[in-house]
Amino acid sequence: MTAKKKLDYKWVVVSVCFLMVFCGMGFGYSNKSLYLGAITSALNIKRSLFSFNDCFRFLTTAAINLSFGSLIKKLGARKMIGIGYLCFTTAILIYAYAEKIYLFYVGGILLGVSAAFSSTTVISSLIKRWVKKNTGTVLGFVLAGNGLGSAVAAQIVTPIIYEEGNPFGYRNAYRLVAVILVVVGVLAVLFIREKPKDDTSAPVAHKKGPRGGGW
Repeated sequence: MTAKKKLDYKWVVVSVCFLMVFCGMGFGYSNKSLYLGAITSALNIKRSLFSFNDCFRFLTTAAINLSFGSLIKKLGARKMIGIGYLCFTTAILIYAYAEKIYLFYVGGILLGVSAAFSSTTVISSLIKRWVKKNTGTVLGFVLAGNGLGSAVAAQIVTPIIYEEGNPFGYRNAYRLVAVILVVVGVLAVLFIREKPKDDTSAPVAHKKGPRGGGW
């Protein structure tokens, strides 16, 4: 009687990465524009002022990504994802309860941190480390979860945002997204591993090293 073949843990990592893209990017980032009309109408905020929070998000992400190599070496992918999802959930809750425009800008900064710490850059790094064959194909499959997640999210959150008779329906939608992010973040921290046991490359986390070397 032959022994059962042990599950290759890389597929666990790939599955969690897909879940992060499907739920995190699909529900959290890609459908952000769906909330624009509802929020600006309910709070009587100019669309141009509200949209300015995206500038804070993109600038924050760009600034952090300049030091991505150093960060992933010092913290490791799992810690970065944990911090990223903490900032992600906090940003979504700020969007849910904020009534002043400056709070949306704070949410934009936190969203930028979360994008740098737990989005495509760190996911690509994990896939490259775990998948040695057909890396591009697997990474393409994982990142395709963004489009799929966006399509599913739009069908779920749009009726909640624009619930008839409830101008603040977007808050319920954001609360739902926050719950989803908490679940995904916990699963990611529990199941993500930095690298395979047989990986003989340098450790992911160390205290000193050249800046940006992990690109």
